Amino acid sequence: MRRQALLAVAVSAMLFVFTAGASATERQRPMWQAHPLVGTWIVDANTDDTQDPPALLSIAADGTLRLTDCCNAPAAGVWAPSSIRTADATLLLPWSDEDGFVGFNTVRADVVVSADGGSLTATYTMDIPDRAGGSSGQLGPASATGVRVLVEPMGTPIGPLTAPTPEEATVPQEEPALEEEASPEPAPEA
Repeated sequence: MRRQALLAVAVSAMLFVFTAGASATERQRPMWQAHPLVGTWIVDANTDDTQDPPALLSIAADGTLRLTDCCNAPAAGVWAPSSIRTADATLLLPWSDEDGFVGFNTVRADVVVSADGGSLTATYTMDIPDRAGGSSGQLGPASATGVRVLVEPMGTPIGPLTAPTPEEATVPQEEPALEEEASPEPAPEA
């Protein structure tokens, strides 16, 4: 009887220790909801290409991600944490050629968030589709970097948001008056 009482106390103490400090919701929340990768990033998608424009990468706590840039169709994908500051990601980019949509370019990445949470680096491969239904296989690796987009308070406005009308945008300039040249008098008829 005494053993059962001691066992009950020990089990109760262990349960208390394991659950103290964490609410039921926190214990059931997946790791990625607190992962430092969650947020929006300005990304240099190919550090070897100095001509490519930056992209915006939004990473949600539900394991989804979205990439947009100025030159391509939006891309979407999924991610999962692989450790406290690292993650694996798969991104699908619409791929087309001169005849139209071909399929999805599959990007597979290993992502590392810096210790301060303000930047990331990624190594990735690309698997490019072809018209015959095949693919290139994983090409690469290539590298990407990113910086976190931070919340900034609104500053003091310097002017209105309204865009000028076309008339306001161009200042009419007076054209210089052309002097009329004297036209030759017709010759008298003989």
